[in-house]
Amino acid sequence: MKGTFRRNHEGDYHCTKREINAMIRDNSEKTMDTKIIDDLLWTDLNQESIQSYRRRHMIISPKHPWEKLPDDQYLVMIGAAARTESGVRPTAAGLLMFGDDYHIVREFPEYFLDYRQYDFTSEIDWIDRVYSSTGTWSGNLYDFFWRVLSKLYEGLKTPFQLTMMNGALVRADETPVHTAIREALVNCIINADFFIPAGLVIIRKPESITFTNPGDIRVGKSEMLAGGVTDARNKNIMKMFNLLGIGERAGSGVPRILSVWEDNRFGTPVVTEDYKFIRTSLMLPLSSDDMQKAKTSGKTSGKTSGKTSGKTSGKKRLTTKNYASREDRFRMIIDYLSENGDSQTSDISRSIGLSPQRTRNLLNIMCSERLITSYGTDKTKRYHVDK
Repeated sequence: MKGTFRRNHEGDYHCTKREINAMIRDNSEKTMDTKIIDDLLWTDLNQESIQSYRRRHMIISPKHPWEKLPDDQYLVMIGAAARTESGVRPTAAGLLMFGDDYHIVREFPEYFLDYRQYDFTSEIDWIDRVYSSTGTWSGNLYDFFWRVLSKLYEGLKTPFQLTMMNGALVRADETPVHTAIREALVNCIINADFFIPAGLVIIRKPESITFTNPGDIRVGKSEMLAGGVTDARNKNIMKMFNLLGIGERAGSGVPRILSVWEDNRFGTPVVTEDYKFIRTSLMLPLSSDDMQKAKTSGKTSGKTSGKTSGKTSGKKRLTTKNYASREDRFRMIIDYLSENGDSQTSDISRSIGLSPQRTRNLLNIMCSERLITSYGTDKTKRYHVDK
């Protein structure tokens, strides 16, 4: 604890106790998210988060062999739980992905997730914020990922493209830029050391997005930029995202992000390691002509400081369209029906921000794929999801 040194770009420096403990954790053959949480049952996890994950998994992989498994067996298969002599207990990965914040901080006292969005007028007061300790939502990694991803997609241009799906031409709403941002967000999560203070922070500004996670780069900065090597700090969490078609296992995630940014002439992304606070940041500049247009359309005339509650009600939000992918909208519809019960097209369309006609098209596809059911005539038709 007193004689460990590390070399940075300026020379050798004496490591702190916190940094040495982080090295010891990283030295284990098993990643920290495989630990079994003995004092919790799998039923202590947030059941809404679990069901949302299962629905999304089945959308991505219909007729998957795990589709019919009961929840406890399913959680074991994806790495979110493990069988012990005393029953099925959540793993650290399951707790972080599907737990409630008040359970998570008992095991990870420094756990904190924070997304902040700023406009042109101030770098002090945010115009939108999502963070894990409000008590108004679960605060887990899974729900944070989807809440924040939809906000990061705001303002990104989506060209009109068609793709074949289930024998029909449908609009593809996702571009390589969307995919790169999603990759950056999941990389931030799967490489976070949740025992280190300050937490995981995402900052969205008109000119950039910065992803910062606690923990250094396990494979080294040069290896990460070159690609081809992957050594995620949270391998079980990575597996769970991979099952949803999110994240790269081949170590090509960061090089692909750099390539997309170069192709779109957004500017050069910057990777920074802070050895003092043991944090890693990826800054993605947003400076192309297209993003300049998005900045103009996304401006807001006022701002509100959110220094206490973390809620966004009453704040002026960026007036941008919803650029979520079709699968994101499937999830939004399912979550809406799960929360509000049987609903008509008009109610659902207002909720997800699409026209009634486009919403009706999505609903018809979801009915044909048996994700939801409908009943009633055309004018009185309602849609239902099994909870």
